[in-house]
Amino acid sequence: MSARAKFSVARAAASLASAGLVLTLLGGCAERGPHPIALIGATILDGNGGRPLHDGVVLVRGRTIEAVGAREDVPLPRGTVQVDVSGSWIIPGLIDAHAHTRIWALPRYVA
Repeated sequence: MSARAKFSVARAAASLASAGLVLTLLGGCAERGPHPIALIGATILDGNGGRPLHDGVVLVRGRTIEAVGAREDVPLPRGTVQVDVSGSWIIPGLIDAHAHTRIWALPRYVA
């Protein structure tokens, strides 16, 4: 192989490596997962006996609550879908853990 051909191969390899590096860096800057959703303006009860938080924000991404707080304290990531829920209340999920049962009803609890 001539010196000129070796130089062309080396130059092509360097270009591919540079392109790969740029694509890797750009991929690292991309947002991950679904766009977050912000429920804005509701009154939030924390379930621990604290005072109600008026004009609150609940920031959700996928199935995860990422932040809860006052509107001015929760920064919204770029691309956040904002849903105005003013006048609504947001409370923790409630679980009824008290029940009376009979043997015949037990399969219904499993179902």
